[in-house]
Amino acid sequence: MMMRRRACRRQLEPAYGSYPPEHQRMWQLVKQFGLIDARRTQAIVDARLTTIKRLRTLVQDGSREVPDIHDLVKANPWLIDPRWHLLGDEVNLDQFGKEARYQLDRDPNSGRDLDFMFCLGSSAKIPDEVIVVEIKRGTNPDGSLHSANQQEVLKFHNYVKRLRQLYEAAGHVPRRLHGLMIAQRYSADADGLRDTFQESSSLDVSFKSWDTVLETTEALHTEWLKVTRTRSL
Repeated sequence: MMMRRRACRRQLEPAYGSYPPEHQRMWQLVKQFGLIDARRTQAIVDARLTTIKRLRTLVQDGSREVPDIHDLVKANPWLIDPRWHLLGDEVNLDQFGKEARYQLDRDPNSGRDLDFMFCLGSSAKIPDEVIVVEIKRGTNPDGSLHSANQQEVLKFHNYVKRLRQLYEAAGHVPRRLHGLMIAQRYSADADGLRDTFQESSSLDVSFKSWDTVLETTEALHTEWLKVTRTRSL
């Protein structure tokens, strides 16, 4: 039995090299799960795949950012990146004071609340890593793809920039402060602006599509399920 499991792992391992480095590291952890109850792990992965399908449905059926997609992602941050189960705590931004929090959460141009952003970090008092996430709906009520526009991309960038300034003023900047915006599509003017922001070294921000996020997360968990099923035999 043990020899059969090892043979299966050797067959799967060549595919791992095609994943990004951070996902390869995760696979190294997966390979060590032999000491864990494989059947329990399989149940967890099965449940996660069901949650991924739910998110895909919300993205495709015209659901709103808030509360539908927003609440599901906040409750399950690994949907965006499987490593984020370690960053499951929402950062308390009230530490910067009520006035700073008020200014941070409002668009300086329109005065409206920036509802769709949230910050994740570790449970440490001074988190080692903070991630600002903004999500946009995938489709409009009429079924057409929703596009993030230039103003939304700029607003997101300014939010991350302002948050970094608040940490610097407080004297405890996290090792990494990263911003991630997810939209199904970006308008032409937004595309040019996000390329500029991603290429700049002044701020760590990235922009992804829902298709990329869902395909990556689903593929990783599908492979993980194959491994756990083999180990449960």
